[in-house]
Amino acid sequence: MENNDISVTGPAYIITNPDAVQEVNIQTADFSAEFGRAGGAVFNQITKSGTNQLHGTATYVYDGSAFAALTHLQKNQNITTPPRQVENIPDFTIGGPVVFPHLYNGHNKTFFFAAAQWDRLFGKTSASTPLVLPTDTGVATLQTLAAQCPNAALYLQALGSLRGDPNASPSSISLAVPSATGTCTNSTRTGLALATGNFLRVAPFSSLDNNHQIRIDHKPSDKQNMSFRWLYDNLVQSPSLNNLPGFDNAFTGKTLSGTFADTYVIRSNWTNEFRFNYGRIGFNFPLLAPDSFHATLPNYLISGVTNAFTSSGSIGGATNIPQFRYANNWQYQDTMSVVHGRHTFRFGLDFLRQLARQHPPFNERGSFGYFASGSVTSFSNFLDDFGGDGGSLNRQFGSSIYHPNLFRQSYFFQDSWKTTQNLTLNLGLRYENFGTPVNTFTVAAFTNYDPVNFAAPHKVDGDNNNFAPSVGFAWNPKGTSFLDRMMGGGKTVWRGGFQVSYDTWFNNLLSNIAGSSPNTLGGIIPSTTSAAAPRGLANFSGQFATIQATPPTAQSPQQNLFLQPFRNPYTDRWSLGFEHEFPYGFIWDTSYVGSVSHKLFRTIDMNPIVDPVTRARFQPQVGARTVRASSANSNYQSLQLDLKRRFSGTPVGQVQLEGSYTYSHFLDDVSDVFGFDSTPSSFQSVSQVLGGSRHLDYGNSDFDRRHVGAIALLWDVRGPRQGILGALVGGWQLSGIAHWQTGFPFTVVNGADRNSDGQAGPDRPDIGSLSAPLNTRAIKKSTCSTGFGNPDAAGTPCVDPATVHFIEGSGNPNGQTVGRNTLRAPGIDNLDLAIAKRFRFTERMNLEYRVDMFNALNTLNLGYRVASRTVNGSAPGSFLDFNQTASIARTMRMRLKFSF
Repeated sequence: MENNDISVTGPAYIITNPDAVQEVNIQTADFSAEFGRAGGAVFNQITKSGTNQLHGTATYVYDGSAFAALTHLQKNQNITTPPRQVENIPDFTIGGPVVFPHLYNGHNKTFFFAAAQWDRLFGKTSASTPLVLPTDTGVATLQTLAAQCPNAALYLQALGSLRGDPNASPSSISLAVPSATGTCTNSTRTGLALATGNFLRVAPFSSLDNNHQIRIDHKPSDKQNMSFRWLYDNLVQSPSLNNLPGFDNAFTGKTLSGTFADTYVIRSNWTNEFRFNYGRIGFNFPLLAPDSFHATLPNYLISGVTNAFTSSGSIGGATNIPQFRYANNWQYQDTMSVVHGRHTFRFGLDFLRQLARQHPPFNERGSFGYFASGSVTSFSNFLDDFGGDGGSLNRQFGSSIYHPNLFRQSYFFQDSWKTTQNLTLNLGLRYENFGTPVNTFTVAAFTNYDPVNFAAPHKVDGDNNNFAPSVGFAWNPKGTSFLDRMMGGGKTVWRGGFQVSYDTWFNNLLSNIAGSSPNTLGGIIPSTTSAAAPRGLANFSGQFATIQATPPTAQSPQQNLFLQPFRNPYTDRWSLGFEHEFPYGFIWDTSYVGSVSHKLFRTIDMNPIVDPVTRARFQPQVGARTVRASSANSNYQSLQLDLKRRFSGTPVGQVQLEGSYTYSHFLDDVSDVFGFDSTPSSFQSVSQVLGGSRHLDYGNSDFDRRHVGAIALLWDVRGPRQGILGALVGGWQLSGIAHWQTGFPFTVVNGADRNSDGQAGPDRPDIGSLSAPLNTRAIKKSTCSTGFGNPDAAGTPCVDPATVHFIEGSGNPNGQTVGRNTLRAPGIDNLDLAIAKRFRFTERMNLEYRVDMFNALNTLNLGYRVASRTVNGSAPGSFLDFNQTASIARTMRMRLKFSF
C-alpha cells in the first residue's frame, strides 16, 4: 500500500517494533510487472497475525550515553564524557484467537494481533560541524564597535553567550577596509581583526514516538480470507539545530493507515485479491523561537562566519521554516491470479486518490546575504551595511499553501510460464500514469522567455505513455547433457532478466514552484560592485523595507518551473547470475547487475548572465530563469558476489554465515536535483544554453561506492539446554556484522563565480600543482604580483599558484579545471556485535537478555560527512580537513525480552 512521503523520498510510516514484523522482503531483481516505482528495489514489510494459540512478547530496550564513547570532535573540544542521553523503549505484542466467552469462539476462524512501542529519548544533540564564532577577544572587539555599528550590536544579541574556542582552529577575520567612506566607525580600521575559533554546539534534545498497530484476520470459509490492519505513529522531535540558539526548529509527525484486504478463491485455479487503504500523513516543522526577536529576525548569511560549512545562514531562522505537509490517501488495488496449464497469469490495477495540503519553503521573514568585495571581507561589509559583490535581499509575501492533489493509476499483466520442468519465463507489462499535480499552479511550465505572457497560464503536458515491459527467466540445468553439467547441474540456478520501471515526481519540486514568481509575490534587491560602488549596495539593510508585494514583471526572477517536455524518469535494469549449492549448506551467488536511468531531474539556468560588466543576460528581455528539466542520465554497473550458509548445525552449535562483496561503478550527470552533500549545486558548470554540453559534468555519482564488503555471523553456541547447567551456560547466542566500503566521491568548489554567469555554486577551481599537498589552496588577490593569496595564513599573504594544489579559477572551465566528484572521502570500516542469553522457563515461555554494540571497536570513521571544500570560502585551516567532520563513536544498548 502507498506509504511514501509525498515531498521527499522515503517511507512515511515505519514499523519500529521488530516483534511485530513477520517478514521483510527486498526485491531487487524480481522482474515482475506487478511492482512499479522500483528503479532500485521494492521493500515490503509483512506484519504478523494471530494464531490459534495466545502468544506475544514484552520487551524493554535501554540505550544511553553511559555506554557511549566520545567522538573525535568531542575530544577536540576537551569534552571528557559524552553528552548525557537516555533512551527507553518498552514495547509489547500479543496475538491469538478472538474469543468472547459464551458468545463467540474464533479458533480456526478469527484472529487478532496487536503491537505497541513507546520510544522515549532524552539527551543532547550535537551539530554535525563546528560553528565558527568570535572568541572572547573577538566579542570584546565587537562590543567596542557596537555603539557605532548597529549590525555589531545585532550580531552580539543573536550570539548571546556562545563563544568560539581560541584553541580550536583559531583564526581571524580582517575588519580593515581601504576607505573610511560609508563605514560605521568613520575609519579604515587598519589592523583590526575579529578573532574566531570553533565551537561545537550541543543542546538538550528529545524524541518521543508512539507506534501502534492492530490486525484482525477472519476466515469466513475455506474460499475466503479477510483482514483489517490499523497502523498509527506519532513522533515529536526537538530541536533540529540551525545555527545559533533561538533559531532552531522542531518536527512533529503523525501518520495513520487502515487497510482492508479480501482474498477469495473463485475457482480452484482462479483467485482474486482485493485491498482498500486509507492513509493520512501529517508532518510539521515549526520554528522554535523563544521571543519576538528570534521569531521575526530575517536570515543573515555572512559568508565564512558562524556556519562556515553550510548555507543555512549565519544568524536567524532558516528561510525554509516553518513548513508542513498533509496528505489523505484513498487507495484501491485488485489483483487476479489464474492458473492455466503451465501458465500462471496475474493481472490487476491500482488506483490512488491523494488530497494534499503543503506549506513549502517560503521566505516570509526575509533574508540578507552579505558578501565580500575585493579585499574587503563579508563581515566588514556586514558591519558597515554594504551588500558586497553578489549579496542580495529577499522576501516573499502572501500565502504559500498549495494543494498538489493527484489521481494515480497503474495496470499490469504478468505471465509466469513454466516452459519446461527446469525453465520458467516471466513476461509482463505495466502501465503507470502518475497525474500532473504540478498543474495546481497557474504557471507550472517554463514561459520560454516571453516578456508579455510570462504570467499567463502555462501548464505541464501529461506523460501518458509509461509502458514498462519486463522479462525474466530462471533455469535449473538439472539434466545430464554436457551443457547442463557445464552450467552447474541440478544444484545451480541461473537467473536473469530485463525490466523498465517508471517513477513519479515528488512534491519538493512543486514546493519550489509555490515559492517562486509568478506564483507568489516577492522581491529581490541585488548588490553588485562597480567603480562607483566598490563595496556594493550601501545602507543594505535599510533597503529591505522597500521590498513590496508587487506584481511580477518580465524582469522578475522565475525559478524552478518545469521545462517541457517534462517526463517521468525511468530505469532500464538488467541482471544475469547464478546460484550454486555447495556441500555443508553453503550457497554461492554471482550476479552482474546493471541499470541505466533516463529523464532524471536536473536544474538548468536558462538565462545566465553573458556580460559581467552590464550584467546583461542571455535573453535580456526577461530576468533570471531557472528550470527543472528531465534530461539527465545515470549508469550503474556492478559485480555482486555472495556466499552464505543456512542456519544449521555444526560441532560448535547452530551457525549461519554470509559474506558479500560488490564492485561497482556509478556515473551520472547530476545525482540530485537539489544538490547533494558531495555536489553542492545541481546547476551545470556551463549552462547548455551557452553551448555547454548537458553531459559536461558527467562523472562519478554522489552515490558511487566502488568497493563494498560485508560479513555477517549468527552463532547459537552449543551447550546444555536443561537443568542448572542449561540455565547457566546454555542458551548463548553471538552475532556480528563487519562492513567495509570505499569513501564517497565529492567535488571541490571554487567559491566564486569564475565565468560571471550568475551561478557560483557549480563552478570548480583549477589545479595549481598536482604534487602539492591536497589541502593547499590559493585565492585571487589583485595586490599580489602572483595574483594569488593564501587564505589559510593570517592576512592572506601572497603565494605562488604553482606551490598549491587548488587555485581559484577564472573564466570558463578549461583543461586545468577540476572535474566533478574527483576526490573521495575516507572509507568506512565498521563492526557491530551482539551477545544474547536465553533463559527457558517452559516450552512456551522464555526470557532473553541481549547487548548490542555498534562500532564495537570504536573505529574512527571520517567518511560520513563532506569536509569543508570551498577554495574561496572555507574558513582558514578547515579546507579538506576531514578531522573537522563528524564521526560516529561506539554506542551500546541492552534489551530484555519475555516471550510466551
